Amino acid sequence: MVGNGNYQTLSAAFAAINAGAQTSANIIINIGANISEPSTGAVLNHGVWTSLTIQQVGTGRIISGNVPGLPLIDLNGADNVTIDGISVANSFTISNTSTSSAAGTSTIRLQTDARNNKIKNCKIFGSSTTGTSTVGGTILIGGNSATTGNDNNVVSNCDIGSALPSSNFPTKGVCVIGTTTTTNTNNSGDTIRNCNIYNYFSATVSSAGVYLGSGTRDIIVKDNKFYMDSVQTGGAFINHSGIWVDNSSGSNYLISGNIIGFSSSSGSGTYTLNGGSSFSFNAILLIVDAAAASNVQNNIIRNISLTVSDGLNPFKGIFVFTGMVNITGNSFGDQTGTGNLSFTAPNSEIIMIHAQGNGSITCSNNSIGGIDLNLSSSAHNNFNGIRASMTPPAILTCQNNIIGGTAGNSINNASANINSICYGIVNNNNAANITGNTIRNITSANGSGFGIAVYAPFQNHTLSQNSIYNFKNTNVTDATAFTGIYFHSSSGTNLVSRNFIHNNIISSNNAVLTGIQAVSGTATYQNNMISLGTDTSGNSITVGAYIRGIFETSGSTNNFYFNTVYIGGRPSTGSNNTFAFISDIVNNTRNFRNNIFLNGRSNNGSTGKHYAVNVAGSAPNPAGLTINNNVYLANGTGGNSRAL
Repeated sequence: MVGNGNYQTLSAAFAAINAGAQTSANIIINIGANISEPSTGAVLNHGVWTSLTIQQVGTGRIISGNVPGLPLIDLNGADNVTIDGISVANSFTISNTSTSSAAGTSTIRLQTDARNNKIKNCKIFGSSTTGTSTVGGTILIGGNSATTGNDNNVVSNCDIGSALPSSNFPTKGVCVIGTTTTTNTNNSGDTIRNCNIYNYFSATVSSAGVYLGSGTRDIIVKDNKFYMDSVQTGGAFINHSGIWVDNSSGSNYLISGNIIGFSSSSGSGTYTLNGGSSFSFNAILLIVDAAAASNVQNNIIRNISLTVSDGLNPFKGIFVFTGMVNITGNSFGDQTGTGNLSFTAPNSEIIMIHAQGNGSITCSNNSIGGIDLNLSSSAHNNFNGIRASMTPPAILTCQNNIIGGTAGNSINNASANINSICYGIVNNNNAANITGNTIRNITSANGSGFGIAVYAPFQNHTLSQNSIYNFKNTNVTDATAFTGIYFHSSSGTNLVSRNFIHNNIISSNNAVLTGIQAVSGTATYQNNMISLGTDTSGNSITVGAYIRGIFETSGSTNNFYFNTVYIGGRPSTGSNNTFAFISDIVNNTRNFRNNIFLNGRSNNGSTGKHYAVNVAGSAPNPAGLTINNNVYLANGTGGNSRAL
């Protein structure tokens, strides 16, 4: 083998290897002492060896240098290279202390069709301050791919953090950016797994723990921990992400099993950020292709505290800006406690899952809970569990998600502004299948709320087998409102069925509580169960609020079959009427059949009337209405069974 010998630097050893063919050789480079590399770094070119391993002899070896605009170690087309600290796991340190923002600044770079390389069991430190779209980062896989791309490389079991001094944070822990000339030259098959990726931040430019940019596809980011070990403060209009996929032409990304949060790899402490106006933290951000799916699954986002001066969307847990993505099995916050995710953000909207753009989205088996919106000032705060606003013909499939944990105040919005709104699931534009979701234990100090709200102007929605319960509004004076299901769509085939809405609480005589509100369009509502007027322990809502089991407004053309509605409780104050079913429609063609409308609410000091059914139009048979085989009962004080 050409180049056997002892060398003072890794760059000198690489130069010796580059000088010969090394055909079929198995090369081992033993690092037996600490090494300081020159400012030009160490460059290993493509060779025809069978394998090349760089490993420490003993423990605690360090390769370091200050290399601006270049990598400390450059695998320039080199294949089948392993950098391994296995003798004592993670005691082998490789560190570039340069804080340069010049493209190429990195600690280890793989470029020019570097393939099948492994970086494992090491500490990889850097302080590159390159912007997110600029090639650079502590580990850089990217650039200058002529034929195949920098493919099938693996970074595993590494600590990836800031170089000394530790306050010099890099803007990117791992950056993968490829060549876009052809699909073949994209970087593909690369994996980042089982790493601790931490202290990636900048107060002046956007930052990410892992950044996957243009010219990439089929990348795996799996089972890593992303955390911040000290409080960081960013400026205005800065974006920060744990994982940022930024390639609208790329697909088949797998983001799986990662933990974003805490202040240590042991799962203790809190990931704490402060920001100026329009500072935003997207735990996982995807800008991907709409033609083929990427997958975001089984990730955990928790123990995060964010304070900003103001901003439209300062936090999104998973944000799909464009593309087709399956979002499954992810966990946000804590299902058994409160305040695990904490936000102080005036005039803002906090969103756990936001799906927008041009691709269909599947959002299933995710859990959301333990969230506090701490703002107690007059500025408004909105909360969204799942928000969809894709461009048709994209379709939302939203199934078996849990929004709100087992604690009574699992999601708590403390805003003093009555214009604040809490949404469990909201769909703004596209057709949707929203099925089997649980929305529960949401508390709003002053604002209103919706369990599921569909504002889409397009047809073909299914809302089925959802459970919505124990929403609580504690405002005792204002005209706040809660609606279990708010459905506003166009004509076509729309089905709202087998939903269970019960035991939601309001606290003001001026408040409005509604089970299902049918706003417009054509839909069939069948086999829904609604129970309002009491809490989950059976205690009465004693205020004389305006309560509607099902409310049909003008513009709708609907069928109501086999629904069961119960209004209960004993109001002691107020004068508002209540309705098991109420319709404002005068003459549209409609069918109300085989329903049970029971209003058992009974005055205990209040003066309102309590109706089983109240339908607009000319009595006794309003035009266009078929109303047969229903059961009507209003047997309390102030009860009226049917008004037409």
